[in-house]
Amino acid sequence: MVLDQDIIIINPAADTREEVIRAVTAKMQEKGYVGDGYCGAVLEREESYPTGLPSEGVMTAVPHAFCGEVYRTGVGIASLTKPVLFRNTVDPEEELPVELVFVMANESGEDAHLGDLQELMAVFSKKQLLLDLKQAKTPQEFAEIFSKCEEYSDGF
Repeated sequence: MVLDQDIIIINPAADTREEVIRAVTAKMQEKGYVGDGYCGAVLEREESYPTGLPSEGVMTAVPHAFCGEVYRTGVGIASLTKPVLFRNTVDPEEELPVELVFVMANESGEDAHLGDLQELMAVFSKKQLLLDLKQAKTPQEFAEIFSKCEEYSDGF
């Protein structure tokens, strides 16, 4: 998976999961990845199917939706200095302080989307990679670190 640094946001002004999702999907819309309705679809799906992951080192979330307003496949990212709360995908009653948000959009539909999700799950098992991504100061630096994910081993 290759990241587009144009849809990576370092420390957006956001205090809630809704604000983070809105910031990232707005950037994705601006760059032609998704249409106007994608944000609403993601927010609606997040309510029913939370995407917070208790990843080791840095908590992550993978909000996404399946809708007809995806024009290009991509992952919009927010790296947060101040964590926001996402409900845990495994235990929706639990809220997790998330620092890395990966908003997925796949123009090929749900089946292709699952492949992308599996790729991201492999990234989330690499604690040091997540810690290094969290330290990135620019979208370019974030994308460069991500491109080297194969060099990281699982765990710490």
